[in-house]
Parts: sequence; C-alpha cells; structure tokens
Amino acid sequence: MSPPTILSPDESAPFQRFRELSCILLGGLVGALIGTPVAAAVQPPASPLILIAALALGVAVGYRRRRSPGFFYFALLAVCILAGLLAMSGISTSPQAP
Repeated sequence: MSPPTILSPDESAPFQRFRELSCILLGGLVGALIGTPVAAAVQPPASPLILIAALALGVAVGYRRRRSPGFFYFALLAVCILAGLLAMSGISTSPQAP
C-alpha cells in the first residue's frame, strides 16, 4: 500500500479552477485597460468596437495561458500598473463635444 499523498495548493482542484478563471478574467481586464486609451482617442462610432476587440483578445490570451502561474502573476501586476496609470492620467472615456 502506498503512503497517502498530500496535495499542495497548486494540485488541488478548487485552487486550480480559481487560478484558471482568474487568468481568463485578468487577461480580459488587461486587454480592456490597454484598449481604453486607444478607444478614447478615436471617433465615437469606432471606440466601442475597439474596446470590445481588446477585451476579446485579452480573454483569448488569458484562456490560452490559463494554466500558467507566471501569466497569473504577470497579469495581476499589469492590471495594477495599468489601472494606476489610467487613474493618474485622467483619460476621459465620455464623448466630448466638438
């Protein structure tokens, strides 16, 4: 009879599922945060399309890297940095009158 195995947090099913979903959501958030200044710089009819495309690409990258612990920490750091930069820059996403 083999000795019982102790699962580390990386091997437990709930933690792994949490990390996979977090990678997907963080990837989408990074994509949206990158697309926000780009969408704010173009004309209003195209700006929602750019924001949706950036979000979709971020989700796709997060899905592809969902099992990578390195991507999880990289995306978490990127979200913190990009959110801070956007907060400090004062970019307005509301449409402005010409």
